Amino acid sequence: MLKPWKRQATDAKNPSNSQTSSNAMNGITQRLFPDLSAELMQLITPQLKPKALEKDEVLFLAGTPVDHWYFVTKGALESEQGDQRFIDAEWITDISLDMNEAHQLTLKATEATALLYLSLKSFEQLPDELKRYLKKGLLNQLNKRHAETLQLTQQLIHQNQQLKQALFNANTQHLGEFVKSATAQQVLAKVPRLPVSSMQLLSKLLDPNSSQQEVVELIRQDPSLTSTLLKSINSPSYGLENKISDIQHATSLLGIDSVYQIVVSDSMRSSLPDTEFFRENHSLSLEISHLAFVVAQLSQQGKPAELATLGLMSQIGEVVVELLKTQSPKLASLFAQVDTASMGSALLKSWSLPSTISEPLAFKHYPHFSDPENIPLPIRAAVAILYLASLFRSLLRKEDISRRSLFLNEYLTLLNLDQQPIEITLRDKVIPALKKRRLGLPLSLRQLIES
Repeated sequence: MLKPWKRQATDAKNPSNSQTSSNAMNGITQRLFPDLSAELMQLITPQLKPKALEKDEVLFLAGTPVDHWYFVTKGALESEQGDQRFIDAEWITDISLDMNEAHQLTLKATEATALLYLSLKSFEQLPDELKRYLKKGLLNQLNKRHAETLQLTQQLIHQNQQLKQALFNANTQHLGEFVKSATAQQVLAKVPRLPVSSMQLLSKLLDPNSSQQEVVELIRQDPSLTSTLLKSINSPSYGLENKISDIQHATSLLGIDSVYQIVVSDSMRSSLPDTEFFRENHSLSLEISHLAFVVAQLSQQGKPAELATLGLMSQIGEVVVELLKTQSPKLASLFAQVDTASMGSALLKSWSLPSTISEPLAFKHYPHFSDPENIPLPIRAAVAILYLASLFRSLLRKEDISRRSLFLNEYLTLLNLDQQPIEITLRDKVIPALKKRRLGLPLSLRQLIES
């Protein structure tokens, strides 16, 4: 409840008290209305009523009707959001001359505050000249506040740009330096390449002139590819009810893209150490691969098969760094600081994979600390798709993504997926798209979308 402003009691027998009060009131009104004529000042002064607020006391709430003008004579008030502040001798500008309007702000005193107020009913009874003066004064106050807000906005924009640049510099100052070292090159040279058959399959699938039948025939004619596919697809990892015995059946049931992902994924499994760490990262990359494929389809940017391959390779850098730690345990804490994205990208280049796959991987972590503008344009969309695929996987697993979402809106906008919150996009678009391909999904991902 608003408490009334307590005036000093006047002594009728002591004219000096009355005179002092009158002089004080004149001083206040002259500060509020500095260029108002004496004649008009005499007309408005009797209509002004006092109000006092204690610290943290609310003057009015957002949504309540506008029925008074308010003028601050001492102290200060602030909006609930902290973006509007009114101090001594200022007019409170959250007002409309239309009595049907409502306050846009909730204002409360930040210290003991005194005000004068004029009811809108009293305002309507004032002479036209005085009403014009008050309207003009309100407009001037609004223009002043607009100019101050604009200046503050410009300062905040400049400060934001400086912070963004500082964040970017801190994260990229020594990025990728280690991968050029002799130690890193030795490790990269020891990592087995993908089998020739898998490289041929990759080349065939990424070739826009290749047909689906050509890809199927390549798998069919290569015993190692056929064996890899059938062994993997009939394993518990996919949980199919009926056994698949030939390539044509696998392709018609799962689709050529899923068949390809299975073959390349298992080829990578055979090329890298069979450890718990690798198995976990292999599962992660396979899930990201399927999500990247769907995000590419939804955004209509990039080639889904190419983005699926990028997803399959997305964790390869982490595996290389783990190999470094294994070879030199005493330096494990040092290797933990190595940029895994640069290492992964370097390995894919050494495997002669297309630059459309190796180069985006080097920028895998950029979305965590940078907006898209710092990523080369030709690979910007691919990096964004890989980033969103990773976030969607985290959301499916109920993981917190707040530390990785500083620039999320910019990447959603880049991919034309900013029409709704990312959680809604996952529910309404990504999960339904995955369910259409459910038989080709690893069981771990299938369980996530069906839970």
